[in-house]
Amino acid sequence: MKKGLKKAFGIVGDVILGLLILLALTGIIYSFSKSTSHGFSIPKVFGKWMSVVQTESMNTGEKGCIKAGDLVFGDSNTSYSDLKVGDIVFYLNDKVLDKDGNQTTIVVVHRIYEEIIDIHGNVLGYRTKGDANDYVDQDNGIDALTEANYVGTYTGKVGGFGKVINFLTSTLGFGLCIVLPIFLYLIWQVIKLVQVIMHNKKVDMMTDAAAGVESEDVKQAIINEYLAKQEALKKEQEQKELESKKDDAPKE
Repeated sequence: MKKGLKKAFGIVGDVILGLLILLALTGIIYSFSKSTSHGFSIPKVFGKWMSVVQTESMNTGEKGCIKAGDLVFGDSNTSYSDLKVGDIVFYLNDKVLDKDGNQTTIVVVHRIYEEIIDIHGNVLGYRTKGDANDYVDQDNGIDALTEANYVGTYTGKVGGFGKVINFLTSTLGFGLCIVLPIFLYLIWQVIKLVQVIMHNKKVDMMTDAAAGVESEDVKQAIINEYLAKQEALKKEQEQKELESKKDDAPKE
């Protein structure tokens, strides 16, 4: 019973540790597997751009819409010249202030709303809009989509997984889900190594003991056989002496 519980706890522990390691790897891949687009580093794995949606600007409430906390994917298979109104695109916006008031660059994932055309009919760029917004991005101070800030087109998402990514890339999440699992994994491996060493040592001791017992038994058997032979020779000698005395005794 105790052995079964120990085995069950061991399996549960391995599963939990495996999940933590998987989360840790996810955070590491997102944080460090980046590629550069227009001088800005964006997470990219297997040719797919990745971005965590931070606002509800695309959340129309319809099934399949993009929501805050989603992890969205895109690629660069569609060239800038092939873009059209209605496409959902990844592009860079460098007119954003961070929490400290410093200008920073973010990835915007919005839909192309309309073309910007000059008097000669040439397309100079595109105006974009979040599906849930009642205004166009460029009316809110965001640069127009041009070839200079275009990254790629939207290809899909994992709903809600961006929240996990946000936590994993935070200081607390990095510590709990990346540093801690790695530390626990190393400790677990050390414990298992010590258990293997102790088990092997115990087996060696038992093997040596068994070999010792076998050796002692063999030696004792040899000694007993030798003593038995000596005893037989002694009796044989005594018998011969006894017969010799009988022969030498005077006859009446």
